[in-house]
Amino acid sequence: MSDDDESDGQREELRQFLKEKDDPNESTNTDLSDIGLCSINRNERIFNILLCYMQLNNVSKAKAQLRKLMERCPAKYTKDVLMIEDILHRWGKAKKATKAAPAQTKKEEA
Repeated sequence: MSDDDESDGQREELRQFLKEKDDPNESTNTDLSDIGLCSINRNERIFNILLCYMQLNNVSKAKAQLRKLMERCPAKYTKDVLMIEDILHRWGKAKKATKAAPAQTKKEEA
């Protein structure tokens, strides 16, 4: 058996496998989840960027991403987005209070 015959046989086996697998109730052969990957939509991308800015302790950029998310996000996620907004609001207030505290201490010392 030559290499060409062997590769033709492998191709035919693959075609047969894909034909048997081609079920309308299953995902398509090009679905990324078939190989353990997933596609990320715009909202997920924005949410991931928002989380990164939170991790980097950058409230203003996180809030900017939250505004984008609020503009585009489906209504079914409104509760979750509002919860994140509340967290960012509290976090921003805490950062301002932390910045103001050393300034007040310096004024009192003078």
